[in-house]
Amino acid sequence: MKIALVVDYLKTGGAERQVLITAAELGKLGHHVEIITYRSDIEFEEFILKNAITVVPIKAGGFTRIGRVWELSRHLRRGHFHVVHAFKGTPTIFAALAARMAGIKPVFGGYRAEYVQGTFFKAAHLCIDRLLSGWIVNSQTIADSMSAAVGIAAQRFFVVYNSINPAAFIPGLSRDAAKSNMGIAAGDYVITQVARLSPEKNHYLFLDVATIVLQQRSDVTFLVVGDGPLRAALEDRAQSSGIAEKVRFLGTRSDIPDILSATDVSVLTSTREGFPNALIESMCLGVPVVTTDYKAATELISDGREGFIVPGNSPAALAEKIHMLLNDAQLRSRIGLTGKKMVEERFSPAAMVQTLVSIYRRGMES
Repeated sequence: MKIALVVDYLKTGGAERQVLITAAELGKLGHHVEIITYRSDIEFEEFILKNAITVVPIKAGGFTRIGRVWELSRHLRRGHFHVVHAFKGTPTIFAALAARMAGIKPVFGGYRAEYVQGTFFKAAHLCIDRLLSGWIVNSQTIADSMSAAVGIAAQRFFVVYNSINPAAFIPGLSRDAAKSNMGIAAGDYVITQVARLSPEKNHYLFLDVATIVLQQRSDVTFLVVGDGPLRAALEDRAQSSGIAEKVRFLGTRSDIPDILSATDVSVLTSTREGFPNALIESMCLGVPVVTTDYKAATELISDGREGFIVPGNSPAALAEKIHMLLNDAQLRSRIGLTGKKMVEERFSPAAMVQTLVSIYRRGMES
């Protein structure tokens, strides 16, 4: 098959990593794959080169949005693609219109977060749905929220969970070396949250939890990995709470496996998630996880088995689970190993692309 994967850009992010993994795995199966972007922001150069992934940036002439559709349509028509798959909400609008203009029938939309869009996008997605073969989403939570919010029939959604390749997610540093590299005391436990610094990730809760834990023990360092619009406010909050010396804001990092190598407990305090990539990456390395009770959490883990799920309005409950894990090395090991095994079984790239290919073929045959 000749497959076009459409995304707005290839900057650091969960959806962007997934489109690259998808392209690489489909290529291993012998399919011709192109990632088509309409913005010039491209990172992941090493992964792209290593996996010989074809990335095609298109330029919009004339009016920007109309130009995007027109240029994308021209490229799809010239390339004689069999399937078009857009990975996010806005690219879906452009891809659906362009594929129709190019005469390509199997075109799949994509959405990768719990649906909270306004009236314009709801109307646009409902209209675009008529041009699609279906929507490929990465959790049942997303399918349910989009179906309810937009009015798209439930049977129009295909759930394909994100994947991670454990062989490609290996730390380059030992635990002690990773801690030393970040200037963390050798005897400190490390609690890490990897997430964009934006409201839905609820880092204020993470800082409240850090305050509670540090009131009871001083041998813990908290890592905030990621960047975003709330960084300055969060740093001020850590300072005013008197915990700034034990909370490190690391910004956007490319060495996540090394950071997780130094981590004892991985935390996610989100109010909503489509699919929590940060937890999957932590579990891949055997790091026990504690997460808030957004809808997608129960799709990923069973409370007390692969990790712990706590109420999102209770910093005390989250701090209690962290204390429990820090005080019990056997529990940390058991939870971590159970989570790692589950990721290896359920979220392999091979399983993901096999499901995708079957969906693509269904679209071609309908």
